[in-house]
Amino acid sequence: MPPKKGLSAADKRDRMLEIFHESADVFVIKDVEKLSIKKGIIAQAVKDVLQTLIDDDLVHCEKIGISNYYWAFPSEASVKLETEVRKQEGDLAALQRRRAEVEAALAQHKAANPNT
Repeated sequence: MPPKKGLSAADKRDRMLEIFHESADVFVIKDVEKLSIKKGIIAQAVKDVLQTLIDDDLVHCEKIGISNYYWAFPSEASVKLETEVRKQEGDLAALQRRRAEVEAALAQHKAANPNT
C-alpha cells in the first residue's frame, strides 16, 4: 500500500477550528492535542496550527495562572462579519456624501467660470 499522505496546512486549520466550534468549550493545550489527534492532526503540528489560528483571530488565548486557555465560538465569525459590513456601509455613505459635495462644488465652479 502507498504511504498515507498528510493533511495540508489549510485542512489542519479547518479541522482544528471544527474542534472549537463543535463543542463551544474552553480548552487547555492538552485537550486540544488529544482532540486534534482524533481529527487526524499529528501531535507535533498542533501548537503551530493553533498559533496560526490565534494569529488570524479565529481562536482566542488567555493565560490564567499558569495555564493557557483556548476558545472560539461559531457565532464570533458572524458577529465579526456583521460589524465589518456595518463599518463598510458607513464608510460608503460618507464617501458618497463627499462625492456629492465635490460634484456640487465642481458644478458651481464651472458655472462661475464658463471659459476655463
